[in-house]
Amino acid sequence: MAVRIFELIFELLFRVASWDFVNRSPGPGNAIHEVTRRITKYRRHLLCFLSFMNERNRLPAFTFCLLILTATAAAQSRATRLAVVDFGKDPAGLRAAAAVRETLHPKAEEREFTVVDRDQTSAAAIGAGFAGSLNLTIQQARDIGSAMDCDFYFIGEAQTLRRSPSTKPVYYESYATVFLVSARTGRLILWERPMVQRDAPEESEKALLAILSAAETRQRYFVLMRHTQEDERAERVTAIGSAALSSSETAIS
Repeated sequence: MAVRIFELIFELLFRVASWDFVNRSPGPGNAIHEVTRRITKYRRHLLCFLSFMNERNRLPAFTFCLLILTATAAAQSRATRLAVVDFGKDPAGLRAAAAVRETLHPKAEEREFTVVDRDQTSAAAIGAGFAGSLNLTIQQARDIGSAMDCDFYFIGEAQTLRRSPSTKPVYYESYATVFLVSARTGRLILWERPMVQRDAPEESEKALLAILSAAETRQRYFVLMRHTQEDERAERVTAIGSAALSSSETAIS
């Protein structure tokens, strides 16, 4: 019974805290008010949960529940920080990274995402030992994200190459290898390689930049990051809940 009660309460806390504070609350103060309102609304559920705990464990359990709800709300009350590291030193790579950066840049009315300054991003990445390699370990990826003080970041490379096939005229190929990484976990969230071919290098690169700066690309990145945040939040709640359950059962025994 205790195990099931813990599962129910953590599911409740996650659902209450995972609502979108950024879009519904105009400021951190309102976010705190919203947390208080939701705790009040669900107080009966919390009290039911606490009734299953013995007297010795009620205060730690209640405090623990409040910490989970408040910590999650605090994370939701700030904008998600994004960083884009230059896609190599090639001019095409610099322009491709600039296109992604501009694509992610929030509109005037948006507060959900914010983009870290390019100079700050470059200095932090270099300071963390990033030299342009796309073959990173989980720990290296986390260290780079931590140095840039972001939630997600993009790395990659881009070039425009001249192709001379034997069966058709010369053409130019522009491509971008794009990696999206979670700074919290170091996991690779997305890998893609858009590529276009045109008769002239300028036309080829222009077509590639159009793909990287498209509204569809922007929306796809945002949706993916939102889903990743939800998954990572659920993982944290599950991990904390399991630890709390283990401690509680040990204390009761």
